Amino acid sequence: EKAQQHDETYYLWATAFFMAFNRLHGFRPELVSETVGVRAFHFIEQNLTTYYEMALMDKKEATTWARRMHLALKAYQELLRTVQEMDRSPEQAVRDSSQVIKSNIFYVMEYRELFLTLFRKFDETKQPRSFLRDLVETAHLFLRMLERFCRGRANLVVQSKRVRRKKKKKPHVAEAAAPPSAAELEQPW
Repeated sequence: EKAQQHDETYYLWATAFFMAFNRLHGFRPELVSETVGVRAFHFIEQNLTTYYEMALMDKKEATTWARRMHLALKAYQELLRTVQEMDRSPEQAVRDSSQVIKSNIFYVMEYRELFLTLFRKFDETKQPRSFLRDLVETAHLFLRMLERFCRGRANLVVQSKRVRRKKKKKPHVAEAAAPPSAAELEQPW
């Protein structure tokens, strides 16, 4: 039961390890193709967000949640490096897959703002300096990939936050519910 509580941390560690191993020892995309995709980016981003929120709520276990955040960040970094390596592949199909993945992750606001949020909320008392170093490296990698992605395009459509407009205040119900006078009631007849 205890191992089931931390299944995603084991998954994150294994993902980062095997992707790095594959990338450094004769990159073969077919070995990691199942773990590279938009769903993997979404899963890791959701875990990063969850771990961050838990670190804020569970002050006693903040360092544990910070370690989990670091694992998720390393997995995210390896996903980005694997996608970057896919761009260098001699096979056109692999490069096309990389373009599809990048077009999906660069257009979603949550993926772009993830690093900004993590930088702003970094707490040196709870998170190690190695987390900050990995965060800087991952953000740099993400921005470099985004720059290369945008370089070949004439325009880039970016999803933005919707601005809510303030509604005009409605008159109070008490004022509108005043009973009509006898003359007003007789007019329609």
